[in-house]
Amino acid sequence: LRNSYTDHLIVGMRSSFVSSPPEVARRRNAFFARVGLEWAGHPLFVPLRELGEAAQDTSGNPFVTIAGVRFAEFVKLDSDLRWRHTIHERSSLAFRVSAGVGLPYGNLTVLPFESSFFVGGANGLRAWRSRSIGPGSFSGLLQAFDRTGEARLEANAEYRFKLIGFLEGAFFADVGNIWNLQDDPRRP
Repeated sequence: LRNSYTDHLIVGMRSSFVSSPPEVARRRNAFFARVGLEWAGHPLFVPLRELGEAAQDTSGNPFVTIAGVRFAEFVKLDSDLRWRHTIHERSSLAFRVSAGVGLPYGNLTVLPFESSFFVGGANGLRAWRSRSIGPGSFSGLLQAFDRTGEARLEANAEYRFKLIGFLEGAFFADVGNIWNLQDDPRRP
């Protein structure tokens, strides 16, 4: 947990694929897909590793620093798939599935905080505050740190309808959670 929040350097590359058809508002069925891949600490970073300084964390694990800052190494895959079906001009159905996994390796054995997954909030599990659920079935008191994980699975289903004038309503169901890939005895 401490390693997620310590100073670190992320040198990497990110790629994403987005498919969103034009004129979505006029289509009866609209699909959206976004898939992203991030790779930090890849082989292009090896020459910098040779220039770095050796160090050890509080557990005695060796790592390398560049200008006194530890660098992160991980691979992260993230996806977001959506489908909207218009029933008629006053109502529609919307479905969303979002999943991802991040695999830390090498110099920093955890995902950095800003690269970790979380659930909750206005764009996820709407009944919970952002970063207040998980990982897994962990239900201890919410500490001063946020709850983050290395894998996420989330799904939403909505029935959207027009009420009166500009007012609209929706019935929805959200499910999902985050998980760590390794057991953490402090968060069973």
